[in-house]
Amino acid sequence: PRFRSQRPAFRPSGTLMNRLFTYFIVGSMVLGVAGRWGGDQGLSAQQGHLLLSVLEETNRLSSISKTLLLLSRADAGKLVVEKQPVDIALLIETILDDLEILGAQRELRIEKQVPEKLVISGNEQFLQQLALNLVDNAVKYSDTGGTVRVKVRADGDRCVISVANTGPGISPEDVPRIFERFHRGDPSRNRESGGHGLGLAISREIARAHSGDITLHLDQPGWTEFRVDLPIAEPGSSL
Repeated sequence: PRFRSQRPAFRPSGTLMNRLFTYFIVGSMVLGVAGRWGGDQGLSAQQGHLLLSVLEETNRLSSISKTLLLLSRADAGKLVVEKQPVDIALLIETILDDLEILGAQRELRIEKQVPEKLVISGNEQFLQQLALNLVDNAVKYSDTGGTVRVKVRADGDRCVISVANTGPGISPEDVPRIFERFHRGDPSRNRESGGHGLGLAISREIARAHSGDITLHLDQPGWTEFRVDLPIAEPGSSL
């Protein structure tokens, strides 16, 4: 089925598209020059640093472009979600395996409550992107030595995924805009964490495309929690 976003059609500004195009052109040129450097005599430390910077920026802008395309499709009602049974518990556990490695680097405590199996109906690629966005945010915005908590549970005919973290939290003025596209909140925090302000927006569109939603909860002092609500697969569905 096709999913249409609940917001007006999104059209990237000319400035944004020009910026993306310029970076791709410059990136291609620098990569071409770097190839000639490497073919002749190898890269110097300065050239290697430049190449790495260009690669990182090109990859970042490629990610932005793909996200903008997905959002545009959702707004135009052209986002096709091919649904099939997905074991969301297994998907989350796989992500948490990587999270534990990242958490160790920042001395984060990882808490999880995930059932052995919980099948929902959805697109595995989109659901993985949704979960990765939330877990990535939790890690980025946790203080060193903080805690990231992930829970997955069935609630009647719904699946509830909770991703929470300790840390500085979200300011009251940012709460109403937290799911807006390109909204990044406190500039000082975002200079450190990176990102482009699209992760939560695309996560919400993915949840809604699966007949669900994502909400922010700040009722527990010291914690920031995002909660995803999705329908469980109908009885008889199997992987």
